[in-house]
Amino acid sequence: MENEYGNVTVRCDRFGALGRNRGFRICEIHPGVGLIFPPADAIEVHHILEGTLYLTVDGAEPVELRAGSMVVVPAGRQQQLAASRTPMIHKISADVCVRAGNSMVVLGAPEAGKSVVRVACGTVYADLNGFYGPLEGLLHPIAEDLSDVPLVAAAFGAMLEEAASRRKAEWR
Repeated sequence: MENEYGNVTVRCDRFGALGRNRGFRICEIHPGVGLIFPPADAIEVHHILEGTLYLTVDGAEPVELRAGSMVVVPAGRQQQLAASRTPMIHKISADVCVRAGNSMVVLGAPEAGKSVVRVACGTVYADLNGFYGPLEGLLHPIAEDLSDVPLVAAAFGAMLEEAASRRKAEWR
């Protein structure tokens, strides 16, 4: 499913069976676009699949994260995911991210020949007692380059292949 919102195209896909995290979403972001996520009652996990992501948390300076990096952001923090340090277009995620059934959000589907940032985004919710398990007490984002960990690369590579095969099936 695709929708037009000004200069931003939104395409929806989603991976379902990834456990209690309610699935990962893939965001493809055009250069110059910043996707703003208001504070949420969940820990956010972002794995950069392709390109360079500029992540801004609570209005601080953007952190540059290259492909293969993963970042965990504490609950209750505003975030902006962008394909450049200073995006020209800012969109609130709820205004442009449309879900269709078991689909996954893809923001700013790239035009032919344009570079893009691809990020697998997931959420970790507290249990019924409000406990986040080993992430309990997380106060600041944690980022690490995991590009040299074969298991992580293989898992997220499989996710990209699944998304690509679903798109091909939808376009037929």
